[in-house]
Amino acid sequence: MAQPIFCLYDDKAPESKAKQKIKVGGVLQLTEGKRGYLVGFLNITKKFDETRDYLYPIPSGDIMLNKKLEQNPNWK
Repeated sequence: MAQPIFCLYDDKAPESKAKQKIKVGGVLQLTEGKRGYLVGFLNITKKFDETRDYLYPIPSGDIMLNKKLEQNPNWK
């Protein structure tokens, strides 16, 4: 039998041979209470800003390496 990759728990970490144990609740939640998809920050409303969110920010290290680069709009 294959070893589980991860184990989800909601109270106290169980004995498990899983490589990673993930506590559900707070920041990480399941979309349907005790089941569903594992998502982060489910309780925070996300808002799409069309003046900014079509492009990712350029990492500051890349801008430092190439002075001709400018940050994408509204990511300063």
